Amino acid sequence: MKYGESLLSRRALMNALLSGAGLVAAGSLLPHEALAALNGKYRKMYRDINKSLWIRQTSLKQLTEVITYAQRWNIKTLLYAIPPEEQKGLMVIDSATAKLINKARRQDGLKIVALSGEAKWAYAGQRLPEAVQGLLKIHQHTGGLFDGLQLAVEPQALKAWRGSKRRALAEGYYQLVKTIAHETKALKLPLRAAIHPSFARVAVPSLGSSMLQSVMPFLEEVDIMAYRNIPQRSFRMATLTLRQLIGASVRWRMGATTQNSPVAQKTSYFGKSPE
Repeated sequence: MKYGESLLSRRALMNALLSGAGLVAAGSLLPHEALAALNGKYRKMYRDINKSLWIRQTSLKQLTEVITYAQRWNIKTLLYAIPPEEQKGLMVIDSATAKLINKARRQDGLKIVALSGEAKWAYAGQRLPEAVQGLLKIHQHTGGLFDGLQLAVEPQALKAWRGSKRRALAEGYYQLVKTIAHETKALKLPLRAAIHPSFARVAVPSLGSSMLQSVMPFLEEVDIMAYRNIPQRSFRMATLTLRQLIGASVRWRMGATTQNSPVAQKTSYFGKSPE
Protein backbone atom coordinates (compact mmCIF):
# COMPACT_ATOMS: atom_id res chain seq x y z
CA MET A 1 0.00 0.00 0.00
CA LYS A 2 1.32 3.44 -0.85
CA TYR A 3 -0.20 6.46 0.80
CA GLY A 4 0.72 9.55 2.79
CA GLU A 5 -0.42 12.57 4.76
CA SER A 6 0.24 16.07 5.95
CA LEU A 7 2.76 16.74 8.70
CA LEU A 8 2.85 20.52 9.15
CA SER A 9 3.25 22.04 12.60
CA ARG A 10 0.31 23.74 14.30
CA ARG A 11 2.13 27.08 14.26
CA ALA A 12 2.72 26.83 10.50
CA LEU A 13 -0.88 25.76 10.02
CA MET A 14 -2.24 28.72 12.00
CA ASN A 15 0.02 31.15 10.15
CA ALA A 16 -1.30 29.76 6.88
CA LEU A 17 -4.91 29.98 8.00
CA LEU A 18 -4.49 33.57 9.14
CA SER A 19 -2.76 34.65 5.92
CA GLY A 20 -4.66 32.68 3.29
CA ALA A 21 -7.50 30.67 4.85
CA GLY A 22 -5.82 27.49 3.68
CA LEU A 23 -6.09 23.87 4.65
CA VAL A 24 -3.37 21.28 5.04
CA ALA A 25 -3.18 18.43 2.54
CA ALA A 26 -1.69 15.09 1.60
CA GLY A 27 1.57 13.68 0.34
CA SER A 28 3.11 10.26 -0.12
CA LEU A 29 4.44 7.13 1.68
CA LEU A 30 4.07 7.13 5.44
CA PRO A 31 4.41 3.82 7.29
CA HIS A 32 2.00 2.99 10.12
CA GLU A 33 4.93 2.79 12.55
CA ALA A 34 5.73 6.49 12.19
CA LEU A 35 2.32 7.54 13.46
CA ALA A 36 2.12 4.77 16.03
CA ALA A 37 5.23 6.26 17.67
CA LEU A 38 3.57 9.64 18.28
CA ASN A 39 2.94 10.43 21.93
CA GLY A 40 -0.38 11.76 23.21
CA LYS A 41 0.35 15.45 22.55
CA TYR A 42 1.42 15.04 18.94
CA ARG A 43 -1.10 12.31 18.29
CA LYS A 44 -3.95 14.67 19.21
CA MET A 45 -2.40 17.53 17.22
CA TYR A 46 -2.07 15.32 14.15
CA ARG A 47 -5.62 14.03 14.45
CA ASP A 48 -7.00 17.57 14.77
CA ILE A 49 -5.41 18.84 11.55
CA ASN A 50 -7.79 18.95 8.59
CA LYS A 51 -6.12 16.61 6.11
CA SER A 52 -6.61 14.43 3.07
CA LEU A 53 -4.73 11.33 1.97
CA TRP A 54 -3.42 10.33 -1.46
CA ILE A 55 -3.84 6.61 -2.24
CA ARG A 56 -1.75 5.23 -5.11
CA GLN A 57 -0.80 1.74 -6.32
CA THR A 58 -3.29 0.24 -3.88
CA SER A 59 -5.85 -2.40 -4.77
CA LEU A 60 -9.48 -1.89 -3.84
CA LYS A 61 -9.12 -5.20 -2.03
CA GLN A 62 -7.30 -3.17 0.63
CA LEU A 63 -10.07 -0.58 0.86
CA THR A 64 -11.26 -1.79 4.27
CA GLU A 65 -7.74 -1.35 5.65
CA VAL A 66 -7.46 2.11 4.06
CA ILE A 67 -10.80 3.22 5.54
CA THR A 68 -9.83 1.90 8.98
CA TYR A 69 -6.54 3.81 8.74
CA ALA A 70 -8.37 7.00 7.75
CA GLN A 71 -10.80 6.67 10.65
CA ARG A 72 -7.98 6.05 13.12
CA TRP A 73 -6.21 9.28 12.19
CA ASN A 74 -9.29 11.40 11.47
CA ILE A 75 -8.57 11.73 7.74
CA LYS A 76 -11.70 13.07 6.08
CA THR A 77 -10.89 12.74 2.36
CA LEU A 78 -9.30 9.90 0.38
CA LEU A 79 -7.92 10.77 -3.06
CA TYR A 80 -7.91 7.28 -4.56
CA ALA A 81 -6.16 6.28 -7.78
CA ILE A 82 -8.33 3.28 -8.59
CA PRO A 83 -6.34 0.63 -10.52
CA PRO A 84 -7.61 0.52 -14.14
CA GLU A 85 -8.11 -3.25 -14.02
CA GLU A 86 -10.45 -2.86 -11.04
CA GLN A 87 -12.62 -0.06 -12.37
CA LYS A 88 -14.93 -2.38 -14.31
CA GLY A 89 -15.99 -4.04 -11.08
CA LEU A 90 -17.30 -0.71 -9.77
CA MET A 91 -19.78 -0.53 -12.65
CA VAL A 92 -21.79 -3.18 -10.82
CA ILE A 93 -23.99 -1.02 -8.61
CA ASP A 94 -24.45 -3.61 -5.86
CA SER A 95 -20.82 -4.80 -5.86
CA ALA A 96 -19.22 -5.31 -2.47
CA THR A 97 -16.69 -2.54 -3.14
CA ALA A 98 -19.34 -0.03 -4.20
CA LYS A 99 -21.35 -0.85 -1.08
CA LEU A 100 -18.26 -0.35 1.08
CA ILE A 101 -17.54 3.02 -0.54
CA ASN A 102 -21.12 4.20 -0.04
CA LYS A 103 -21.11 3.03 3.57
CA ALA A 104 -17.90 4.95 4.26
CA ARG A 105 -19.37 8.06 2.65
CA ARG A 106 -22.83 8.00 4.17
CA GLN A 107 -22.26 6.49 7.60
CA ASP A 108 -18.70 7.58 8.37
CA GLY A 109 -18.68 10.93 6.55
CA LEU A 110 -15.60 10.00 4.54
CA LYS A 111 -15.17 11.61 1.11
CA ILE A 112 -13.95 9.34 -1.69
CA VAL A 113 -12.42 11.31 -4.56
CA ALA A 114 -11.30 9.58 -7.76
CA LEU A 115 -7.66 10.46 -8.54
CA SER A 116 -6.27 10.37 -12.06
CA GLY A 117 -3.78 12.10 -14.30
CA GLU A 118 -0.62 11.90 -16.39
CA ALA A 119 1.82 14.62 -17.40
CA LYS A 120 1.29 13.90 -21.10
CA TRP A 121 -2.39 14.81 -20.81
CA ALA A 122 -1.30 18.42 -21.28
CA TYR A 123 -0.83 17.47 -24.95
CA ALA A 124 -4.47 16.30 -25.13
CA GLY A 125 -5.95 19.78 -25.02
CA GLN A 126 -9.64 19.49 -25.82
CA ARG A 127 -9.62 15.68 -25.91
CA LEU A 128 -11.11 13.91 -22.91
CA PRO A 129 -8.61 11.27 -21.64
CA GLU A 130 -9.92 7.70 -21.65
CA ALA A 131 -9.09 7.31 -17.97
CA VAL A 132 -11.33 10.26 -17.12
CA GLN A 133 -14.08 8.93 -19.37
CA GLY A 134 -14.00 5.65 -17.46
CA LEU A 135 -14.26 7.30 -14.05
CA LEU A 136 -17.10 9.55 -15.18
CA LYS A 137 -18.99 6.52 -16.53
CA ILE A 138 -18.62 4.77 -13.17
CA HIS A 139 -19.88 7.85 -11.33
CA GLN A 140 -22.85 8.25 -13.65
CA HIS A 141 -23.75 4.55 -13.82
CA THR A 142 -23.68 4.14 -10.04
CA GLY A 143 -25.73 7.23 -9.35
CA GLY A 144 -22.84 9.17 -7.84
CA LEU A 145 -20.18 6.92 -6.32
CA PHE A 146 -17.52 9.64 -5.97
CA ASP A 147 -17.38 12.91 -4.07
CA GLY A 148 -15.14 14.47 -6.67
CA LEU A 149 -12.49 14.03 -9.34
CA GLN A 150 -8.88 14.98 -8.56
CA LEU A 151 -6.51 15.70 -11.45
CA ALA A 152 -2.80 15.04 -11.00
CA VAL A 153 -1.49 16.39 -14.32
CA GLU A 154 2.11 17.60 -14.06
CA PRO A 155 3.40 18.96 -17.40
CA GLN A 156 6.37 20.46 -15.53
CA ALA A 157 7.70 16.89 -15.28
CA LEU A 158 8.03 16.61 -19.08
CA LYS A 159 11.28 17.35 -20.90
CA ALA A 160 9.35 19.63 -23.25
CA TRP A 161 8.55 21.87 -20.28
CA ARG A 162 12.19 22.92 -20.13
CA GLY A 163 12.22 23.94 -23.79
CA SER A 164 10.29 26.02 -26.27
CA LYS A 165 7.07 23.97 -25.88
CA ARG A 166 6.32 25.17 -22.35
CA ARG A 167 3.74 27.72 -23.49
CA ALA A 168 2.06 25.11 -25.69
CA LEU A 169 1.84 22.79 -22.69
CA ALA A 170 0.37 25.63 -20.63
CA GLU A 171 -2.29 26.15 -23.29
CA GLY A 172 -2.96 22.43 -23.51
CA TYR A 173 -3.32 22.16 -19.74
CA TYR A 174 -5.87 24.97 -19.67
CA GLN A 175 -7.88 23.42 -22.52
CA LEU A 176 -7.73 20.01 -20.84
CA VAL A 177 -9.09 21.25 -17.50
CA LYS A 178 -11.76 23.28 -19.30
CA THR A 179 -12.84 20.19 -21.25
CA ILE A 180 -12.95 17.94 -18.19
CA ALA A 181 -14.77 20.61 -16.17
CA HIS A 182 -17.52 20.73 -18.80
CA GLU A 183 -18.16 17.02 -18.23
CA THR A 184 -17.89 17.08 -14.43
CA LYS A 185 -20.21 20.09 -14.18
CA ALA A 186 -22.87 18.21 -16.13
CA LEU A 187 -22.62 15.40 -13.56
CA LYS A 188 -22.44 17.83 -10.61
CA LEU A 189 -19.11 16.24 -9.70
CA PRO A 190 -16.66 18.63 -7.96
CA LEU A 191 -13.34 19.00 -9.80
CA ARG A 192 -10.03 19.41 -7.97
CA ALA A 193 -6.40 19.51 -9.10
CA ALA A 194 -2.84 19.22 -7.84
CA ILE A 195 -1.04 22.49 -8.60
CA HIS A 196 2.72 23.01 -8.90
CA PRO A 197 3.99 26.49 -7.92
CA SER A 198 5.30 26.99 -11.47
CA PHE A 199 1.68 27.11 -12.68
CA ALA A 200 1.43 30.58 -11.13
CA ARG A 201 4.41 31.81 -13.19
CA VAL A 202 3.75 30.40 -16.67
CA ALA A 203 1.22 32.19 -18.86
CA VAL A 204 -1.44 30.63 -21.08
CA PRO A 205 -0.87 32.28 -24.51
CA SER A 206 -4.53 32.62 -25.50
CA LEU A 207 -5.52 34.23 -22.19
CA GLY A 208 -2.50 36.17 -20.99
CA SER A 209 -3.09 34.90 -17.46
CA SER A 210 -1.16 32.25 -15.58
CA MET A 211 -1.93 28.53 -15.81
CA LEU A 212 -3.29 28.65 -12.29
CA GLN A 213 -5.51 31.67 -12.93
CA SER A 214 -6.79 30.10 -16.15
CA VAL A 215 -8.15 27.01 -14.39
CA MET A 216 -9.31 28.49 -11.08
CA PRO A 217 -12.86 29.10 -12.38
CA PHE A 218 -13.21 25.35 -13.02
CA LEU A 219 -11.86 24.05 -9.71
CA GLU A 220 -13.42 23.68 -6.29
CA GLU A 221 -10.14 22.97 -4.53
CA VAL A 222 -6.40 22.72 -5.27
CA ASP A 223 -3.54 20.87 -3.62
CA ILE A 224 -0.35 22.94 -3.72
CA MET A 225 2.68 20.75 -4.42
CA ALA A 226 5.31 22.98 -2.83
CA TYR A 227 7.22 20.07 -1.34
CA ARG A 228 9.78 21.16 1.24
CA ASN A 229 10.42 19.64 4.67
CA ILE A 230 10.40 22.99 6.45
CA PRO A 231 6.92 24.59 6.47
CA GLN A 232 8.21 28.13 5.99
CA ARG A 233 10.07 27.09 2.84
CA SER A 234 6.94 25.48 1.44
CA PHE A 235 4.95 28.67 1.93
CA ARG A 236 7.78 30.78 0.51
CA MET A 237 7.89 28.55 -2.57
CA ALA A 238 4.13 28.95 -2.96
CA THR A 239 3.92 32.71 -2.31
CA LEU A 240 2.79 33.68 -5.82
CA THR A 241 0.41 30.71 -5.96
CA LEU A 242 -1.22 31.79 -2.70
CA ARG A 243 -1.49 35.40 -3.86
CA GLN A 244 -3.35 34.30 -6.98
CA LEU A 245 -5.68 32.11 -4.93
CA ILE A 246 -6.54 34.81 -2.40
CA GLY A 247 -9.88 36.35 -3.25
CA ALA A 248 -10.86 33.43 -5.47
CA SER A 249 -13.56 30.95 -4.46
CA VAL A 250 -11.09 28.07 -4.68
CA ARG A 251 -10.09 26.33 -1.45
CA TRP A 252 -6.49 25.21 -1.16
CA ARG A 253 -4.48 22.65 0.75
CA MET A 254 -0.72 22.56 1.23
CA GLY A 255 0.86 19.26 0.25
CA ALA A 256 3.43 17.46 2.39
CA THR A 257 5.36 14.37 1.32
CA THR A 258 6.97 11.68 3.47
CA GLN A 259 8.43 9.73 0.56
CA ASN A 260 11.99 8.44 0.85
CA SER A 261 13.17 9.75 -2.51
CA PRO A 262 16.58 10.87 -3.92
CA VAL A 263 15.68 14.48 -3.04
CA ALA A 264 14.11 13.61 0.31
CA GLN A 265 16.68 15.66 2.22
CA LYS A 266 15.06 18.86 0.93
CA THR A 267 11.49 17.88 0.15
CA SER A 268 10.34 15.08 2.43
CA TYR A 269 9.42 14.64 6.07
CA PHE A 270 10.71 11.07 5.90
CA GLY A 271 12.69 10.32 9.05
CA LYS A 272 11.81 13.64 10.70
CA SER A 273 10.86 13.79 14.35
CA PRO A 274 7.24 14.53 15.38
CA GLU A 275 8.25 18.10 16.30
